[in-house]
Amino acid sequence: MKKIQKKLWAFVLCLAIVATVFPAGEFVAFAGEDSSIKVEESTDGAWDGTTRDTTWYTEAPDGTTCFTIDTAAELAGFASLVRSGQTFRNKTVELGADIDLNGWHWTPIGYDKIPSFQGEFDGNGYTISNLYIDGSKLGSQKAGLFGQIGCGGDDNARHGAYLHDFTIYNTLFENLTMSAAVVAGSAFHDNVLEDITVDTATLSGNSPSSAIVNGVQSSQFKNILAKNVTINANNGGEIGGLFCSIQGALGDSKVKHYANNYCLPGTIISDSDNSNLKDNPVLITYFENCKGENITINVKKANSYIGGFASYCLDYPKDSAFFIDCDITDLEINILSTSGSPSVGGFIGLRAGVVNKTYTNSDGVVVTLNACDGCSVSGEINGSVGTYGGFVAESGVYVNYSKSAVTYSNVTSDMDIAVSADATVGGFAGSVNTKKGSVAQSFSDCIVDGTTKLGDNDATGSGFIGKAVTSDTVGLVITDCSISGEKDLDERWEMAKKEDSTLDELTWMNQEMCKLLVGNALPDSGLTFSITSTITFDTQGGTEIPPITQEMGTTVTAPSHPTRTHYEFLGWDRKIPTTMPAGNMTITALWKANDYSITFDTDGGSTIDPITQPHGTAIIPPADPTREGYTFMGWDVEIPETMPIDGLTVTALWKINEYTITFDTDGGSAIDAITQDYGTAITLPDNPTKEGYTFMGWDVEIPATMPGENLTVKAVWIVNSYTITFNTNGGSTVDAITQDYGTEITPPADPTREGYVFAGWSQEIPDTMPDEDLVIEAEWTPKEPPDYDTFSPTKKLDFVIFSFVAVLLAFINMFF
Repeated sequence: MKKIQKKLWAFVLCLAIVATVFPAGEFVAFAGEDSSIKVEESTDGAWDGTTRDTTWYTEAPDGTTCFTIDTAAELAGFASLVRSGQTFRNKTVELGADIDLNGWHWTPIGYDKIPSFQGEFDGNGYTISNLYIDGSKLGSQKAGLFGQIGCGGDDNARHGAYLHDFTIYNTLFENLTMSAAVVAGSAFHDNVLEDITVDTATLSGNSPSSAIVNGVQSSQFKNILAKNVTINANNGGEIGGLFCSIQGALGDSKVKHYANNYCLPGTIISDSDNSNLKDNPVLITYFENCKGENITINVKKANSYIGGFASYCLDYPKDSAFFIDCDITDLEINILSTSGSPSVGGFIGLRAGVVNKTYTNSDGVVVTLNACDGCSVSGEINGSVGTYGGFVAESGVYVNYSKSAVTYSNVTSDMDIAVSADATVGGFAGSVNTKKGSVAQSFSDCIVDGTTKLGDNDATGSGFIGKAVTSDTVGLVITDCSISGEKDLDERWEMAKKEDSTLDELTWMNQEMCKLLVGNALPDSGLTFSITSTITFDTQGGTEIPPITQEMGTTVTAPSHPTRTHYEFLGWDRKIPTTMPAGNMTITALWKANDYSITFDTDGGSTIDPITQPHGTAIIPPADPTREGYTFMGWDVEIPETMPIDGLTVTALWKINEYTITFDTDGGSAIDAITQDYGTAITLPDNPTKEGYTFMGWDVEIPATMPGENLTVKAVWIVNSYTITFNTNGGSTVDAITQDYGTEITPPADPTREGYVFAGWSQEIPDTMPDEDLVIEAEWTPKEPPDYDTFSPTKKLDFVIFSFVAVLLAFINMFF
């Protein structure tokens, strides 16, 4: 008992020690039940939120420039070093392990322009998890893992950072009051970010927020991914899903990127700098293969630019920003309320800048970039008043800076937009303005899917541009673009024709297409835009017909009809217009396949009608033919699944059958069965024999040749009649017996003969009639006097009595 008590007291003492060493507060993650971060209870070695270890960093005499960080405390120490003024210019900091920040409030690496991080941060593929920032504790600081990267100033002082190869997982930013993004609050001049992933993040507060970088100037981003991101903004300022504000370079910046000592592919080099490539690169803002997946943006009091990829992008006189192969999928933007007139785009809220840029990249290749090339966005936008575009809300020239316009190439917008009827909506762009520019805005090979819902008016297809403002000299160029609403033009034409039978179809189509492309494209709108359309001919396997590409309204010369071997051309599925329409058209050839036949040679079998039908159509094989005495073995050529060109003749293949004639002799002598091929000559067997019967033939005539079936024939017999004659040899007459063979014989009465005793017949009379005539003779024995001594006592008494009576009668006779 005492041992048990001692064990209980030891257990209680251990619990007391644990409670003393680990206060309850240490197990709590960051504030609020709404926190999306789930952090397990602290274990030995977990970061406590305050420890900052800088022992890993020393200015070594040997000139060490690469430092490794393995723990959260060391990462926090790194942040404190940068905030104290250490920019890490020409140095590399790399991760040596995954780091868990444990949900404690994080103070960013770098504050503002100075101090800021200007070196290389190499994640080595590791993950930083459970990043948490309480914006109310940062004041005016830029929020993110990094506060700011890169710095501005004159050309000689500018220097960017190089961040790459890491993931930030499970992030929560709350109470944001200043610029914030998960990776960096600001990327200011000449930074390079590549191979970075932000996975699962929630950012909330009054301040603009983004998943990757909030404010961007003259930097490059490649292979960036943000997924499962939610942004909740109480004050609807500039908000972007991946980035917020984006600006091109100011002036002729010629800055060497010290972080990796070279310009990444895509860096713009001015023609005069090509001879001295490394010393005079000009970094622009450049996005390549940057992706967003499952991005949700909820905004209250929206009043500015909002976009799934970025809020806005402004380009300045000589440099620009470019988006190459950047995509957003599963995007949801919800404008919960407005305090002005926001501009909301699926990809970007505002885009203003140059048409394109031709440059020589660091590999010496001359490249021409469009402002947006190969980008796409899909999802939904729910809003009220304002300007809304499936891809861009506003596109044009920005005030007095760039006088050029934006080009969009190979861009797809698949956004479902539901907004107030007071909103300006375009399936691709909400509003386009080129009036202050010097070059027309260009849209080529752009696709618009999705739908728009304007108040209670539910449209089946979205337009391309909600409204446009142009000048007499600068307008819009729309080339080879596809709009979902185009699918409904034919149906709408039928309705319009019923209302006004005098309408000209092509004129109406062009007007409607113009409205579909540009919402305010009315005759008196003053818009100047050229629409180059293409009529494509789908010949469905016929001879190729080149597409017709020319400006709307110009005369169309119909091509010659195509030809197609084994087909008859029936015409086109729609009329070729005489003047070029406003939108692209695809006209498809209609063909009738020539008829061909499959003929069946059954080689003596049952007849099968030929199959005649168009070339290439499915063939239903006929039932197999039949032929007496033969088994069908198939066709000499396999019947094809579809009708072949020039038809076909197939011949039946047969195998001759063997059959058997079996002889049932019905009790007669046996006859062997005859087995041989159908149609071969039959040799008749000898007739069978049967005792007492005469063979009359067979019940079925035996054919001369083997029939097409097995056969059994049965012998037919007639029974014979025979006579038994009785020779009584002088006795009384006995009639002869004549009856059928085998029938039962009733023996006659014995004959009599005076003086003789019948002694029997010469042979026994059979029980049944034999199979031959018989003569049977009677046999007799003469009668003799009786011998008294041989009499029996009874007979002797009878004899005495008889004798006495005889004597008495004689005596009486004698005396009377």
